[in-house]
Amino acid sequence: YKTLGDVPWGAGYAMLGDAVSDLISALDMAGYTLWFITHDKDKKFETKDGLSYDKTVLSVGGRVGDIIKNDSDFIVFIELAKELDDDGNVVDKRYIHFRGDGALEAGGRFENLPEKIEYDADEFVDTIKTAILKDGFDGDSEKMEEALEKQKVEFEEKLEEVKVKKESAESNDESLDLEVLQKELQVTIKGLSPESRKAVAPEIKEKLGTLKVKEVTDAKLIKDVIDYIKENY
Repeated sequence: YKTLGDVPWGAGYAMLGDAVSDLISALDMAGYTLWFITHDKDKKFETKDGLSYDKTVLSVGGRVGDIIKNDSDFIVFIELAKELDDDGNVVDKRYIHFRGDGALEAGGRFENLPEKIEYDADEFVDTIKTAILKDGFDGDSEKMEEALEKQKVEFEEKLEEVKVKKESAESNDESLDLEVLQKELQVTIKGLSPESRKAVAPEIKEKLGTLKVKEVTDAKLIKDVIDYIKENY
């Protein structure tokens, strides 16, 4: 296969979606706040009544686009607009849109967000904080500060936990994540051609004792099988 579309039954796109979702989940569980940056594109839509219109949407689409949008608390759009200044001259103005409409894709999970603000980093941060303060903490700033301090401590603890797991995995193959390896083996098998899957099946059964990957609990053995398939198929 040379492209994802070559994999039958859309399996290539499903594998891509699973890979992206797993990485996003891992980063999220480690305590990181994720930002996704993408271009925009104009897309034509049509209502049930046959009315056709254009809308500016995210350029990332398909399953990956769905994953990103579902995981995001905010979808903001940065626009470069042309306006007249007080002297009647045409000037560039940049805006950050927090609210979308029929012509623009944007939005957030918080109610107290303006439609747009002028492009400014400090004002952007203040706008987000204000929305979280009003909607998440009923305007109680002390309660919000306590939550931020708690979040910082939890973040440091998660970082240390991830660091320990990484060092342990590097020094001892037995500590490899069993569930991750089981899934990797399944994806590796699915990525083979039908002929290769048929040819390798007896070898997998001989090495693992079964073709039901979820029943195998020896992480190192699964890792060896994955390496074998990648080297020989």
